[in-house]
Amino acid sequence: MAAILKGVTVLYGVAAQAGISNFICQSLSVDKAFELNDKVADETGVTVTLRYDGVERTGTIEGIAKTTDMPEVGAAITVALKTDVGVSQSITGCIESVSEKGSNKDFVRVSIKFRQVDGIASYVPA
Repeated sequence: MAAILKGVTVLYGVAAQAGISNFICQSLSVDKAFELNDKVADETGVTVTLRYDGVERTGTIEGIAKTTDMPEVGAAITVALKTDVGVSQSITGCIESVSEKGSNKDFVRVSIKFRQVDGIASYVPA
């Protein structure tokens, strides 16, 4: 059944994740922040300088496992977004961790944590 919308147009749901096989995406969170930040205080303790370096994005994508084959830690991953929190509407980075959660009353859920740093041009193994 088609959705009926009234009012203001907004983004809904999770972007389709074609880059992760054997996985049905249920949620996605991405944080964009500076990798390094520091401040300088003067003799009275008042902050007089702030320095920010190295934009990075970290995130977690969670979903239901379709088969036993999940991505490997250290592998490159491309995650689709609905906004431009990434460099565009996607992020290509490195998988930092993969975890599984099972229950006798639920589907097997997999959580993938990833990181992308603007200073790294390619996440393809050298």
